[in-house]
Amino acid sequence: FRGHVRDIGWMDYVGNGGMIGTTGRAKSLEAINLNLTNMPPGAKIKYQVHVQNIGWMDWVENGNIAGTTGRALQIEAIRIAVEGRPAGYHIEYQAHVQDIGWMNWVGDGAEAGTTGLFKGLEALNIRIVRDPILGIESEGHFQGLGWMMPSYDGYAIKYFNNNRKLEGI
Repeated sequence: FRGHVRDIGWMDYVGNGGMIGTTGRAKSLEAINLNLTNMPPGAKIKYQVHVQNIGWMDWVENGNIAGTTGRALQIEAIRIAVEGRPAGYHIEYQAHVQDIGWMNWVGDGAEAGTTGLFKGLEALNIRIVRDPILGIESEGHFQGLGWMMPSYDGYAIKYFNNNRKLEGI
């Protein structure tokens, strides 16, 4: 993804987890364009921006430009969603807003930034994340032997010698 910044123009593309825009320079994002890589065929990224004096613009997708250039109109908020993403994957994004700083991470189409406060979006972090895989780790304490190596995800806690009693889990 990349951003068009007031008085700078288009910045270089950055990858997953990167930041577009600037912080500490009082320069708002005016336009963005986002692309997906390494996703299954048919997946598409959709995004919508709220622009100063315009309001919410139409949703665009897959590399199209959202916002304006050459008009000095700041983006104030954004929504981003990925359609056709693999199960367990989500998009998350975090806005850096004029006079506020970094706001909380949001994702999957939620609004980042502000509307009605006339505060520009100065920077944006975007990342595709995978849900954590939950698992269970267990250990057995056997009579006369102590704690044994862990077992994972429902596999039995066993010791195959000398009929030792399981004393703890």
